[in-house]
Amino acid sequence: MEDHEIVRRVKKGETELYEILVRRYEKKLCALGWRMLHNRADVEDAVQEAFMKAYRSLSRFRGDAQFSTWIYRITVNLILNRIRKYSKMKEIDLDTDKIQGADNPRASARRSELKLATARAIAELPPRQRAIFHMRYEEGRPHAEIARVLGLSEGAVKSSYHHAVFKLRESLREFVE
Repeated sequence: MEDHEIVRRVKKGETELYEILVRRYEKKLCALGWRMLHNRADVEDAVQEAFMKAYRSLSRFRGDAQFSTWIYRITVNLILNRIRKYSKMKEIDLDTDKIQGADNPRASARRSELKLATARAIAELPPRQRAIFHMRYEEGRPHAEIARVLGLSEGAVKSSYHHAVFKLRESLREFVE
C-alpha cells in the first residue's frame, strides 16, 4: 500500500494503519539520527517524537510533498533542535573490535583506523552538512528531495554536500594513496 493511501485511510479513522508508516521509515530515520546524534537514547527519543508529532499533525498534512519527505523534515528539525539544545555533540561510541578483519593483521588494523577516522570526520561536520551527507551518500536520496526535507534550495544542498565531501577527503587524506 502506498504512503498516500495509508495517510488518507488514517485520516478517515483507520488509525492502526499508521503503524505501517512507522515500520516503513523507523530504521531509516534512526540511521539518520545516529549520524547526527551518536546517542541511541537521543535518536530513539527524536524518532519517536517525530512520529508522534506527525501523527498529531496528520490532519493538516495536505500531501503537497510525499509523506517520507514530510517525516524526514520533522525528524531533522527535531534533531537539529536537540543539537542546539545540547550545543555539544557527544563522543562517538565505536566498538572497533567488531570490525571484520582479513587474515592480514596490518590490513585489519588499517581498516579499523580508517573506520574510526571516517566516523570522527563525519561527526565533525556541521549538523546540517552531516544530515545532507547521510541522506545523499548513505541513502542515495536525490538533491531535490533533500532540499524539500530541509527547506533549502537544491543548489544549497549540492553545495553543502560537496563541501562535506571535500572536508572528509581532507580529513582522510592520509588513508588515500
